Amino acid sequence: MTKKFFAILLALVLTFAMSTVAFASGDVQGSTEDTASATHDPNQNGTPVLIKVYGAEGTTANSPAETFTFTVAAKNSYVIGNPEATYPTEMPSVADAVYGVGDAGSTDNKTKTLAITLPTYSRVGVYEYTITETPSTNAGVETLGTRTLTLVVNVTLKDDGSNETKAYVHAETTGGNKTNSFSDNKYSAGTLTVTKEVTGNMGDTQKEFDVTVEFTAPAGKTVNSTITYDDDTTSYQIAPDDWANGKASVEITLKHNESVKFSNIPYGVTYTVTEDDYTGENGGYDAAAYTYSDDTYKKIDSESDTVKITNNKGTTVDTGVTMDSMPYIVLLALAVVGLAAVTMKKRYEA
Repeated sequence: MTKKFFAILLALVLTFAMSTVAFASGDVQGSTEDTASATHDPNQNGTPVLIKVYGAEGTTANSPAETFTFTVAAKNSYVIGNPEATYPTEMPSVADAVYGVGDAGSTDNKTKTLAITLPTYSRVGVYEYTITETPSTNAGVETLGTRTLTLVVNVTLKDDGSNETKAYVHAETTGGNKTNSFSDNKYSAGTLTVTKEVTGNMGDTQKEFDVTVEFTAPAGKTVNSTITYDDDTTSYQIAPDDWANGKASVEITLKHNESVKFSNIPYGVTYTVTEDDYTGENGGYDAAAYTYSDDTYKKIDSESDTVKITNNKGTTVDTGVTMDSMPYIVLLALAVVGLAAVTMKKRYEA
C-alpha cells in the first residue's frame, strides 16, 4: 500500500514538472506572465490594441481635423524576471488616431481602433512599457482624465523551442486591470451673440453702427476651427488662415434690435467687442454701454455668451416756450385775471 502511494505521488510530481513552462536563455526561475483579469476588455487575447474616443460638446461644435499621436517608452531599465535580457533596439509603436473635420462626436467616426506593433524579441522575459498621448495643440480640444497606460509583453518558450509573444495593456501596472481604452478626448465650442439697442428720444433706429469683434486663441493653442457668423442675410466665416499671431478680427454693422451670432468658437478663446466712436460730433450719442453675460473673463467656456451694445441719444424737445418769454407770460396771465375781476365787479354793482 505504501509503495503504491509513493508511486502515485511520484507520477503526479512528474506530470506537474512536465507541464511547467521553461524559460530559456536567461535561466529564469518561474514565469511572470501577465495573467491579470481583464475588467474593461476581457478579449485582448494577447494582441493589444488601443481604443480612442473623440467626443464633442456644444450644439454648433464642428471639430477641426485632428491627429492624436502616442509615445512608447521602456518603463524600467531591466526586463522583469530576466535581468540579463535587454530591450530590443526597436520599440513598440501605436498607430495614430486620425480624425477629419467634424468627426468628433459623430456616430460613425468618433471611435478608432489603433493597432500596437511589437518588435521582434530574441529572448524570453516580461517587458514593460509606458504609453502616453501627445497633448493636442488645437484650441477647444481637451483630454478627459490624463492617464499613462502600461504595455506588458510576455515572451515565453513554446514546446517546439520557438518563442511566443503575447501583450496586454493595463490601466496602471502589471497585475492591474486590463484596458485598451485610452483617455477620451473632447472638442468643445460655444457661441457669441452681439446685439444692438438704441435708446433715447433722438436715437435713430435705422442707423448702422460699426463694431469690431476680435478673438484671441488660448496660450499655447492654435485655432484650426472654422468660426461662422451671419447678419440675417449673408453667411461669413473666420477660417484658420485668417488668424495671425493668435488673433482674428472682423467688422460687423448693427442696427437697433439686430444681432450677429458667431458659432463654433473653441473653448478657451477670449474676445473683445469694440464699437466705433459715435459721441460728440460723430453722432451726438452717449458713450456706448456694453452688457456682457461673461463680464469677468470674456472667454468662451460655456454653450453661449452674449454682448449687448446700447447707444443712447436724448435731448430736450423745443416746445416753443423759452425762459426769456416767461415774464411776459406771467404779466399776461395777471392782466387776464385782473380783467376778469373788473368784469365780475361791474356785474355785481349792476
